Amino acid sequence: MYFFVLILLNPDPKKLIRYLFYMSAMSLVIYFMNLATYPHNIFGTPILTDTTRGMPRVPIPTFNVIMLLVFYSINQWSLTKNKKWWWLIGIGFMMVILSLTRQVMAIMGLLCFLQLLQKMSWVKKFVYGCIILSIGYVVVINLPIYKNLKEISETQIDDSVDGKEDVRIRAWRYYAYEGHENIETLFLGNGTPSVGKSVWGKRFEAYAEESGELIADVSWAGCVFLYGIIGTLALLIIVFCAIFKRKSPDKQYLTYFMICAFLEGIASGVWYYNQEIIVIMMALYLIYRKSDDNSTPFVANNLAGHINQRRFVIE
Repeated sequence: MYFFVLILLNPDPKKLIRYLFYMSAMSLVIYFMNLATYPHNIFGTPILTDTTRGMPRVPIPTFNVIMLLVFYSINQWSLTKNKKWWWLIGIGFMMVILSLTRQVMAIMGLLCFLQLLQKMSWVKKFVYGCIILSIGYVVVINLPIYKNLKEISETQIDDSVDGKEDVRIRAWRYYAYEGHENIETLFLGNGTPSVGKSVWGKRFEAYAEESGELIADVSWAGCVFLYGIIGTLALLIIVFCAIFKRKSPDKQYLTYFMICAFLEGIASGVWYYNQEIIVIMMALYLIYRKSDDNSTPFVANNLAGHINQRRFVIE
């Protein structure tokens, strides 16, 4: 619904991006204040004490907004060659590292590398790639954060070798098909449980706490559990259409952001958390919004027109 509201109101993309920069600036202030007062955070819910990754794992508010702006800043640098964008890229990627989330760091690192080199020849891509990998090998592997994350990964690999199945693999198996009580819910979904309130919601919460299989860790499998195969396929169609849609040079960053969101959904909650869905809808709006040539997606255009007609009748 938020996507269609944006299509109807048609806010200025430049103002929208500016507001996202303001939001990210506030996010950084909140993060570092919570980090300074850890574990007694000033903002948000109480933080779980976790220093196994080399430093306190403090949540970063509106983290996916920062990720979107990293891709945006790289795109702006490629268009303008203005060095100021490197400061924003550096700050944004610093927050990606401080998130201490391995899959996000790997996906963002790969996609940002590809985006930076997208206009270069294959020879230059190879040369720059070797330089970056060399720097990474010399510098990154000596960082305490890297060493702690490596130890965690090695422990998980050892557990899998010893016959202990990784919790995310178990979660994928459960939410994708084992957790469905019948064939109807497999295709149509179980719906969103009222956690802590309804009988099923309490049972759902108890199972997640006991097994450690969190639906937020495998959000694509979670989509199948909540909305069924039909709903998940519909969402995937929207995502892939957004990725492959032809875009102007100033919108190329949206392709990388949507690819990032798709890949993150394999082992994170990007398609489960409300605040992350809102940012994805903003990205879809920027992809499909009415442009100067008055071309609007058929569905969005017709729905917006229908809403306008209904509003006219009511008035």
